[in-house]
Amino acid sequence: MDTAAWIPFRWPVAWNETGFDVLRGSPVNCIIFEESAPAGLRDIAKQKGFAIPDNVEFAPLGDQLWKSSKPVLAISNAIWPGIRATKKKADEAAEAGPTGAPWVNANGWTLQMAKALVPRKTLWLASEPPNDQILTAESYQLAAAEAGSRGARWIIRLDEKLAAGLLKGDTDARKTWERIGTSVNLFQRHAAWSTFDAVAPLAVISDFAGDNEFLGGEILNLADRRNLLYRIVPKSTCTALPRCCMWTRRPRNPPSRKRWPRSLGTGDLWWLPRSARRRALDRWSVRCPASCSTQAEKAKSRLLMGIGKIRTRSQPRLMP
Repeated sequence: MDTAAWIPFRWPVAWNETGFDVLRGSPVNCIIFEESAPAGLRDIAKQKGFAIPDNVEFAPLGDQLWKSSKPVLAISNAIWPGIRATKKKADEAAEAGPTGAPWVNANGWTLQMAKALVPRKTLWLASEPPNDQILTAESYQLAAAEAGSRGARWIIRLDEKLAAGLLKGDTDARKTWERIGTSVNLFQRHAAWSTFDAVAPLAVISDFAGDNEFLGGEILNLADRRNLLYRIVPKSTCTALPRCCMWTRRPRNPPSRKRWPRSLGTGDLWWLPRSARRRALDRWSVRCPASCSTQAEKAKSRLLMGIGKIRTRSQPRLMP
């Protein structure tokens, strides 16, 4: 079976072989067992036609994932999507964080970055449902839809209450399970959606490695929250540019004058590292420069926003 067709399911620790009855008729065709799971469960799964993957790289975002030779990459530090609830005291009601507006946890930007950096890999999200929250069917559907809408798979994982309810044949648990399957099937029927490329006026350019990993990720995270239309352009593959670019690395010098200005046209918008400001202004005729900054806790990097005209001798070569 092609790895792209796998629909993974994390086998609950408390389940026995009765759990296969729960999976009957569901879209699940791939099971991930814990190392402590009895070997007999794996044998039964194989007999029933389930894939037991051994070529999946489970790792957090970073070089271990990007450099892996395995065909399937599972993002192990994915977060559970939804409004992040916090409690000041154990007996207080949950609230949505100290920033005023609700803080929404999401993995969309991580998947978009992964698709840009390793476009030929199958991507999985290993987000775990929190056991300290009341989870509805919609919570699980959101997890499935978040991954599916970005061309990835969510490793279906059940919280302890739902897993126990399904094993007992609880009616409400069964309805939740069916709704999870409905969401997964939607993206399975429209598998072509996963091949769609982002179409956006803003290009975020970086290698997302080393010192640029945190800054690049934070920019993508906040861009997603602001609903900005952006596409990710890995530095190693960048040959032409759209009209609006954000250069998310911290070089001592701005991009080479011999290469980059020839790709720019009148009225282009650029964000450059603060360290590159002086040389950029000296070498490029940037009109109306405006300073702006991002409060990145670790990166502590200021960005220059240059708006206006960049004079070049050649015709601009722009991305569509």
